[in-house]
Amino acid sequence: MKRSVVICMLAALFGVCNAVAQERTVTLKEVRSDSTARIYALPEALVYSGKKKSKKLANKGVRVAGARTAWTPEYLGQEIGSVVETDNMFQVQEISFNVMSNGIAGLKLSINIYALNEEKMQYCNIMHTPMYVDVPILSAKQELTAYPTEQLFLAPGRYFVAVRMADCDAAVKEQWSDNTMWDNRKKYSMSKQSIHFPLYLKSSYTRKGIADELEKVPVNMGLTVKGIEYR
Repeated sequence: MKRSVVICMLAALFGVCNAVAQERTVTLKEVRSDSTARIYALPEALVYSGKKKSKKLANKGVRVAGARTAWTPEYLGQEIGSVVETDNMFQVQEISFNVMSNGIAGLKLSINIYALNEEKMQYCNIMHTPMYVDVPILSAKQELTAYPTEQLFLAPGRYFVAVRMADCDAAVKEQWSDNTMWDNRKKYSMSKQSIHFPLYLKSSYTRKGIADELEKVPVNMGLTVKGIEYR
């Protein structure tokens, strides 16, 4: 008997999202000023039957020895990540990445996944809500893992998996609200309130906030997407 395949509409790749998906009302700037893309929501349920196997989507490139990126609380909203690719339908089960250290109290990171059309520099958020990770105070390297709160499938294509500094303690934000007035001694004393990520030599994207332009950079965070591949 033939196996049945039931697929409730996916957001289409390459910046043209499914017309039956509910459109969110945010329009984002693109890297090129002559094009824009909208954020769309995926339908709630998707069931897929077929041959499957566990797999990791990772092509992080070469680790840059000693190189890292550092975010302080003034970078709330900053986003960076990695580009991954799948040739078959892929169900995301977890996303992991390393943090070298963290001195920001109450730090919360969010993770979103964007379908990419890099020729047209268009991207489309395929998630209803981000995944969140609470980051403890760390003095040594630690791997952090985020898990989807809903079924999350990737159709064949390329994706930007972005980690964003979402929030931190209110008292910390208050301390940093007047950082432009700090002298060098104050800046040095507050520099411990930062999070550090390792960097890898393979291009990815970054941006300062949700409404800012994506900028291509020659490095990435080296994150890994783990899940099940269907054939």
